[in-house]
Amino acid sequence: MIAETVFAWAGAAETSALAAAVRMQPWIYPAANLVHVLGVSLLVGAIMALDLRLLGAFRRSLPAAGAVDLLVPVAVVGAILAVPSGILLYLPDAVPLTGHLLMQVKAGLLVLGLANAVAFHLLWHRRLARWDAGAPPVARAQSVFSIAIWLGVLSCGRLIAYV
Repeated sequence: MIAETVFAWAGAAETSALAAAVRMQPWIYPAANLVHVLGVSLLVGAIMALDLRLLGAFRRSLPAAGAVDLLVPVAVVGAILAVPSGILLYLPDAVPLTGHLLMQVKAGLLVLGLANAVAFHLLWHRRLARWDAGAPPVARAQSVFSIAIWLGVLSCGRLIAYV
């Protein structure tokens, strides 16, 4: 039942006026692709840098709270660019992409990665000022988990075109 609903929604999305515009206008898809790459670079680059800092990298030059203040806004801008451009890339082929295993894995990892980021903020944000000597083991594990998730999102996203 859920799969039928998802595929019905994908079919409607694929036949929408916006999907037709993306298919018909020669500049929309390439422009969306460029914006998506930029957005993903900002999003994942900032998250990776923050996770590495929380794992101990750059400890002497960048306080943990300062890293969050610097990198979270960059990640948010990346998400603001990546999500709508990703939707534009998805629309023209929504039905086959919805059925593609790597797209399903990417979507699941993306949700997991965003949930992990929100959970990290809710659990740890107020304690960051005390982490200059090192994050607690649970937070470090969460950072390792985050790195694995985002590498999975990148890998699946790139491989969708080839597998």
